[in-house]
Amino acid sequence: CVCVCVCRCVGVRVCTCGPVNLRERAHSLHRVQFIGMLEDHTAGLVYFKGSVYVFNPFRGQECILFHSLQEQPLAQARLDRAVPLLDEPLPVSGTVHSVLNTLACTTATGLASPAYFHVSDATLVANGFLVRKHVGEQRQVTYELLAAPSLEGLREHVLPLLADVLQLIATRGSGTVHRPQLVLDYFEHTAERIARTFTPTAAKMKTMLLKLEPYGGISSKCTHGFPVFYHLPSSDRKE
Repeated sequence: CVCVCVCRCVGVRVCTCGPVNLRERAHSLHRVQFIGMLEDHTAGLVYFKGSVYVFNPFRGQECILFHSLQEQPLAQARLDRAVPLLDEPLPVSGTVHSVLNTLACTTATGLASPAYFHVSDATLVANGFLVRKHVGEQRQVTYELLAAPSLEGLREHVLPLLADVLQLIATRGSGTVHRPQLVLDYFEHTAERIARTFTPTAAKMKTMLLKLEPYGGISSKCTHGFPVFYHLPSSDRKE
């Protein structure tokens, strides 16, 4: 039986029964290995490259949720009517139309006229927007907003949010998904709220270690910048 005493840092004891060799557990130098849960079931201990760390599963869950939300497009809802997008100046550079004119379009389906197109930029789509482009007989171009994010907390700020998205495209370029701060704040609050309801188990924490690998592994942080793993100096543990 191997008991790891964490007296000064967390004041509890975790016991993993059976013959355990921590070095065998760390069969890969690049993987964080789960040792066991603390007695109060609010945290765990892990082993990585010769060191033991306290694992905060609530922060780990928050980190995973935050990144998972960023990887998914926002849910969108059709507007009751199309909203014309006027050629207004953006806060830093360009105008609404000058930015939209640079973006790729696809033919709008379900319309007889080939003069209608959907703006297919990844950042617009990922942030829940559907913009239609119309080219008139005199080659004049107009844009309309057909759909916007449907999530509560974002749908009240549709036009300012669209301006932020276009500003990001203007300054950072198209082709890669960019998130405005309002959306990132929404993701942060959502991840934090869901993480509070998380019930840790050994099985869930082992799975979480694998999910954290793309987001920094042992260096992962929660949405507020606090570490998911706390290193235990050798003077604070006994094997």
